[in-house]
Amino acid sequence: MRRLLVPVVFLAVAGTLWAQTAPATPSPTTPATAPVLIPAVPYTEKEFPSWTLKLRRAEILTVGAFPLAYLLVGLGYDYTYYLSNGFPQANAPWPVGPGTSQWTMTTQPDLLQKKYITLVGMAVGASLLVAVADWLLGL
Repeated sequence: MRRLLVPVVFLAVAGTLWAQTAPATPSPTTPATAPVLIPAVPYTEKEFPSWTLKLRRAEILTVGAFPLAYLLVGLGYDYTYYLSNGFPQANAPWPVGPGTSQWTMTTQPDLLQKKYITLVGMAVGASLLVAVADWLLGL
């Protein structure tokens, strides 16, 4: 731990010393000039290949669909667990009960870890399916 602490402290102190510079004061002999601004030029359609635009669209759809997919997969997991384990009253899913959200790392750590791995994997898969469906439909 001490070996890690010494370089971190050194870099923090050295970074603050190097960041300090003398304030720039304009010389009375040179007039102050305004910087020349170059107007922004929008991208053209030919500037990027079409496959990069499709890949970017797929990325945006995948990342954007993940939160909704995670929510729906979580609800599906609760209902599936409830139905497949013989309707335990303690795990009644939303809106009737807490479902599997009552599991904690102290009460059921193995089930909780399995649940989170399953939820993230299925949500990523569902998000990718949304992007693939968009690509197949040509939207």
